Amino acid sequence: MPTDSNGLSSPISRRTALKTGIAGGVVALAGCATNGDGPVGDPVEERVEQEFRVANHRGAYEFETAHWSPYDPNNSMSDFDPPGLLYDPYVVYLHSADETRGVIAEDWQMDGDVLEMELRDDYEWHNGDPVVAQDYATQWNLHLELGRILSDDEDPNAFVDEAEAVDDHMIRFHLHDEFGEQFIMANALGNDLNIVKADLGDDRTYAEWLEELQNTDGDEQEQVANDLLEWNQEEAIGNGVFELDDIGDNTMHATLYEGHPNAENVLFTDYVWEQYEDQHIAFQEGQVDGITVTLPAPADIEQQLGDYHKINGDYLHYHSVLFNFGDYDIPASAADDGAYDPYTDDRNFRKAIAYAVDRSSVAQTAPGDSYEPIDLPPCWLTEEAANDGIVDLDGYDHYETDLDAAHDHMEAAGYEYDEGDELWYDEDGETVEIILMANTGSGIQRNGLNAINYELEEFGLDPELNIVDEATYGNRRLNGEYDILLDDGGGFSVRGIMWIDAVWNWYSELMHVDWYNDSFEVPMPIGDPSGSDGTEDIVLGDELGEWHRTGDDDVHLQRLTWMYNQVLPQFEVVAGLDHGGIRADHWHVEGPDSIIDNRVAEYNLLKLEDADLIPYEQ
Repeated sequence: MPTDSNGLSSPISRRTALKTGIAGGVVALAGCATNGDGPVGDPVEERVEQEFRVANHRGAYEFETAHWSPYDPNNSMSDFDPPGLLYDPYVVYLHSADETRGVIAEDWQMDGDVLEMELRDDYEWHNGDPVVAQDYATQWNLHLELGRILSDDEDPNAFVDEAEAVDDHMIRFHLHDEFGEQFIMANALGNDLNIVKADLGDDRTYAEWLEELQNTDGDEQEQVANDLLEWNQEEAIGNGVFELDDIGDNTMHATLYEGHPNAENVLFTDYVWEQYEDQHIAFQEGQVDGITVTLPAPADIEQQLGDYHKINGDYLHYHSVLFNFGDYDIPASAADDGAYDPYTDDRNFRKAIAYAVDRSSVAQTAPGDSYEPIDLPPCWLTEEAANDGIVDLDGYDHYETDLDAAHDHMEAAGYEYDEGDELWYDEDGETVEIILMANTGSGIQRNGLNAINYELEEFGLDPELNIVDEATYGNRRLNGEYDILLDDGGGFSVRGIMWIDAVWNWYSELMHVDWYNDSFEVPMPIGDPSGSDGTEDIVLGDELGEWHRTGDDDVHLQRLTWMYNQVLPQFEVVAGLDHGGIRADHWHVEGPDSIIDNRVAEYNLLKLEDADLIPYEQ
């Protein structure tokens, strides 16, 4: 159906990349909206010589030095943005619709702990070679072999043990267990870009890299792995509907690849990514046709944007007060053991902070009109998922501002309040000096943590607010040099982001806690923070595993959200209402909501047959 319209006046470690998958889909944004003048004509019926220009939303891109090896942990080009168009995935998993769509794969079926996927026979690489199952199997087995070498983990992927090319068009995934199909698609296979062509390479092809890794051991094997990680694949040979044509300082230009199965449905010839300091101004002034994130713009600009289709609208950024648990002696932590001893390793201390902070005051400091407060108990669900009743949140701690409760939790954590100087002291008689850290490039972090800093001072703590540049922020949070961040995370799934393994891996690194193996004592029954039935030890990794096997939301999602609410690794404060837009005066957008409202709609409109991005007649 056509899009609707209405008037309208944003460093992962090597280990995490290996553990959760080499090339993931972009966590982008999706929806539709228009206002104003409307189209200038009818959609064209035959292809026209025309560019679709997009403001590239990742400002750190260095187009001219781009290379395309998915195994270089410092390479940002292999699984974000432009590759989403130059390379097609085997399947797309649409998170907010809980729906899997085939792209290169035309059929798949699960039988116990085996998933077989049948590939289309009309896909080819941009040099004319057919896309075959050996390509995908090579990509997967390289990922697994590197994971075993670099992490000393025999099971470097939580789901897949081995990928086998049965023939040119059939790939067989041997899984660790009998998982539910939707969990395999969301966590392992959905949006996994195929950027490995088995016979591509310089001195060694990808297939030869794999053979060497499988047939060496010890120091020799590690050297082969390091060589692969440092190898630059400078040429992009994709399989998507557009192929790379030229790269400049601030632009990347692609042209329609006629050999693509969906090429006949693409009625324009060129796709261009461009860098702009201010994407909103570029969109307002018509310098670009599309912007993939960061809308709505500030009010004064939004009123001048004119008519646009809203895309990527089901994805939000949740900005949360995030705590450091300080367990540096785990493989996921990049910090040196004992690098910093955070106060926030204590659950009662974390709860005291939650009760002391007024979330509405933080929301009021958010820049512009692109944020709204989150009125949910901490559960890591989206409001839509909570409103749909996917779990029962009755009795969950909301942590609304309550200074009496905050005092009770501070005392339970072993701190003493001096009524005279209105300060909290530890057992050594020292004031509680916690570190708050923000990224100077993020207005919501700067403003929000300023508000939190003030409220914690009023509560009697002695906070130190560090506003640092982006690189320092990234390094210091991974090195564990903080107590509290106001960090952002995605909200895009019907199950929130509770079930996405990559998220828990990332938070193990960021929070310095072993989410998969640590046991957390949780009051029971669910919905009773007083624990009238005592407590139960929950191991998140075990709970996730059972959930992935059974698919039982009622049991496992309920238990996980309750554990989250009581352990309190973070609490959500505001949601950033990000979406993207495509000019509606020059472009016709059509397709099901599950495509338009989900991830990277700007690409899926062109690669899925029941969706369209078509220029209007000029």
